[in-house]
Amino acid sequence: MIEAAALLLLQGLAKKISIGPLEFNPEIKIGDFLTPISLIITVLTFAWTIRKDIVTRQGTEADKVRAAAAKALGKLQRWRELALWYYRDIQSLFVATSNLLAKEFDVDSARDHLWTVLPEARVKSSERILNEALETAYVELASYYPGVYDAFRATVATMKRIEEERFGDFLQLCQNAVLNLRDRQKDYVPPILGNALRGVTGAVTGVLSDQLNTASAPIEQFLVSIIKQNDHALLERKSSVIDVPGPSTQHFPSVVEAVGAAKKAAR
Repeated sequence: MIEAAALLLLQGLAKKISIGPLEFNPEIKIGDFLTPISLIITVLTFAWTIRKDIVTRQGTEADKVRAAAAKALGKLQRWRELALWYYRDIQSLFVATSNLLAKEFDVDSARDHLWTVLPEARVKSSERILNEALETAYVELASYYPGVYDAFRATVATMKRIEEERFGDFLQLCQNAVLNLRDRQKDYVPPILGNALRGVTGAVTGVLSDQLNTASAPIEQFLVSIIKQNDHALLERKSSVIDVPGPSTQHFPSVVEAVGAAKKAAR
């Protein structure tokens, strides 16, 4: 309908026009209109194609940034899981030590045995962490946010320090659990030491988990914010200088201090 009307209009314009003594014969042809219209359509199509290509490339780049952030976040969480997994791996060592004490009631020998096997098991746990190459997780993201390099390394260093200190607490508390049985030879049965060591493990892992979460929270929140950003905001943020947060600087108390403070707060 519209095309037919346009054709009639063009045909009418092509005829001679008389106004009084004046006479016009514009000889307007349909092609005279179609050429500029086709040119406009071509330009608009070209512009739309370029815009679509830009949006696609921006989306692809934004997805790469999100993927790098997600990988770094996953690696941090994996590091924490492996650090805590150690305390689940050593349960069989508690059984062996409890039975050893029952067989020969020598608390010093049982303590020495425990102090030997626990560090050995920790070496294996550390090897798992190294095999995961967790500390290189920031490499891909560093090309987008250079500040991630220092922040990520500082966070992992803090988490390592916390894990090392809590392991020291763990050895000391395990020793106390064994030595506290010096006067229990008459009524000692293996579950007594086993339950005491498992109680120590529960206290240590609870404090360790909380402290690792606290230490890694700033950079993890930063990584989550990257993952949640839309394409435009993400790339706009990428082009500006961003201060990537490092680990929490708060004090991380020993297990004894943390458990004591928790008990005091619960009263």
